[in-house]
Amino acid sequence: MPKSKKKGKGKKAKGKGKAKAKKCCDGQKLSDNMDIKAKLTYLVDLGILQDIDRCEPIEFEEFIGDINYIGSLQDNINPVEHQPEPTLAHARQFCIQFGALPLGCKLLREKMTTIPAILLYGPPGSGKSFLSQCIAHTTSSRWFDLSPKNIFPEDGTETTLTLKEISKIMHLTFEMAEFLQPSVVYIDDVERMFIPSKKKATIDAGKLKKDLLTHCAKITASKRVLVVGNSSCPFNDDVDFGDFKKFFFDSTPGMQLALMCYIPYPNYLNRQRLWTHFIHEKGLHIEELNRCTNFELSILTLLSEGYTAGSIREAVHIVLTKRRFEKYHRLKQAFTTKEFLQALSKTVYTYKDDQTLFREFTAEVTGRTKAIATIKAKDAAAAAEAEGEGKDKKGKKGKKKK
Repeated sequence: MPKSKKKGKGKKAKGKGKAKAKKCCDGQKLSDNMDIKAKLTYLVDLGILQDIDRCEPIEFEEFIGDINYIGSLQDNINPVEHQPEPTLAHARQFCIQFGALPLGCKLLREKMTTIPAILLYGPPGSGKSFLSQCIAHTTSSRWFDLSPKNIFPEDGTETTLTLKEISKIMHLTFEMAEFLQPSVVYIDDVERMFIPSKKKATIDAGKLKKDLLTHCAKITASKRVLVVGNSSCPFNDDVDFGDFKKFFFDSTPGMQLALMCYIPYPNYLNRQRLWTHFIHEKGLHIEELNRCTNFELSILTLLSEGYTAGSIREAVHIVLTKRRFEKYHRLKQAFTTKEFLQALSKTVYTYKDDQTLFREFTAEVTGRTKAIATIKAKDAAAAAEAEGEGKDKKGKKGKKKK
């Protein structure tokens, strides 16, 4: 029987038509008919594309923090039992090396491994948002705020957005970030995106994860876009830790590097500098304050352990009001340590349990936990081998005596 002519026509028809480019997500399908102006207006209206150029520019030098000058005393401490704490200076250096330099220098970005995202985690008020803005200001980058609280209502009510509209927001954000590069995509409480939704029908921050991973995977050396995630609770039990850790890891084969930085609690030296700096900001010199008989900066620094820079700043603003300055100048009412401590007690304090959780999370993501387990296993094997050799020697001696 002769072959059907219809099949031949079908094959020709297939050959004539060109394959359509596959859309990366539903958001691309919804935004293809929009021009650049409409896309930018859409993001501005949602509050995602923000003009931080109008704000007073901030530099990395304004992030108060110094290294631990007595760190050499820790040389004699067992590194397996003692986990050395980073300092605020280390956090600042991390943001410069892995944030500002690769984003700001096009030549450097092309020479080094692409860094699509970094994570800054630490207690509330530790300076995560400040450092994120430093990266943007230093590199003259555009600022896109993709934080869940900026997209979803914070009062607990259900959002009116659909999955396709959420995909559209994510797609337009990364498309315009590439168009306006260099750009910083800021995500506060980023761990919420890695918490799986309890119900499929529920529209929450967990629905952003799929599109976030898709678009971040497309960031290459030619695209000067950096995702800066902030987290105050990265150790949340509901977080999908596997994907969360993978997202903030350098994928270089055989040389994986955790692109996560712990913003620690300020030590004694840095707390003293923070108190001095914030008091100066309010127009009062620390030398003048030290003349007050009932004020001791050393006591204030010692008792503020466990408080972050944000809490210290808030306490200073509570005390040094316009009315309080009038009392000081007109009525000669001197400042006391007590009133600063009372103000500090009204701010956020981080308890030791939370500090322990941050240390454990840091040990996990830096590979310290795994390395210590390996060291202990080797030590135990060496000890068992030495004990076995000792028993063999004793047995041989006993036979010779007989």
